[in-house]
Amino acid sequence: MTLSKRIAVVSATAALAVLSLVGLSGCGEDVAATWNHGQILEEDVTAAAQSEMSSFLNDDYTTYDTDAWAAYIANREYESSDDEDATDETADTTTDTATDTEDATDTEDATESEETGDGTLAEYREYLINQLLRTEVQSYEVDQAKIEVSDDEIDEQVDADAELYEMYYGGGYAGTFESILERYMGTDMETYRTYVEEDLKLEKFEMQVCDVDDPDDIDEDVYEAYLDEKVEEAGLKINACPDELSWDPEVVAEEQNMLLEDSDTDTDTTSTDEATDTTTDTTSTDAATTDTTTSTDTATTDSTATTTDTSSSSSSSTSTSTSSSAATSSTTSSTSTETSSSSTSK
Repeated sequence: MTLSKRIAVVSATAALAVLSLVGLSGCGEDVAATWNHGQILEEDVTAAAQSEMSSFLNDDYTTYDTDAWAAYIANREYESSDDEDATDETADTTTDTATDTEDATDTEDATESEETGDGTLAEYREYLINQLLRTEVQSYEVDQAKIEVSDDEIDEQVDADAELYEMYYGGGYAGTFESILERYMGTDMETYRTYVEEDLKLEKFEMQVCDVDDPDDIDEDVYEAYLDEKVEEAGLKINACPDELSWDPEVVAEEQNMLLEDSDTDTDTTSTDEATDTTTDTTSTDAATTDTTTSTDTATTDSTATTTDTSSSSSSSTSTSTSSSAATSSTTSSTSTETSSSSTSK
């Protein structure tokens, strides 16, 4: 697998982690299909559907354009998985749709201009099961071939990938590979090494099937023809489609509406609480202002009373002082008169 394909696989894994946050879950251990050497679980089909549905994320990265998602399911041409042209057409359609959804206006115009097809959820589910079977058969054949990959081979490939990643995402600075994996692909080094190991095993297996010694000499047509034959021999048996599928556009739209309603309710409750707090604060402020005014009035009254008392005391003191002065003057005058009379008698 090339680096670009590996990036797509890792990114799809990260997208599934995001999807799990908005309440989209699988169907437990229900078996969607069986084949000669295993089974395909309904939750695996759900994960595959959600991975494709991630192409229809809105700009908020939490909700989906369910109309476009429904149109994508309805307008598909459901052909057998061994038709290579159909597979290529599916890949092109997915890429074109993902590009269109980046521009909401273009998506709406495209949806309105296209006639809705008659593809059903059951047909889309069957298509996904066939795609998963192809992957399962390939993994089984690789395991049966007992192909080994050494740690040194993994290290060499990881180092080569890291250099390319760091040039593209990190500006060429070494040591940023792990942070790039975490930030842009939502994975860690241990998980990435597992992907690399699987890719190297598959590459060796393709070389073995095509009977070549160099990966560049792998003939994809020869390998795909070999895999088609193994898929035909797999003995696939698909179980009945469940009545409700979590990736059904109508179900997704309903869940999104419920989340939006809950969000609006929480917003209204918060606004009410904030308004109540504001009223309480205003009441407290008014009470504080009233208390302050009352205290000020009381203080002013007390001050006025004190001033009046002081003025009265001062006036009383002044009267007393005046009376004393008058008495003193009278005494002095009397003394002077007696003295004068005594002098005259002599």
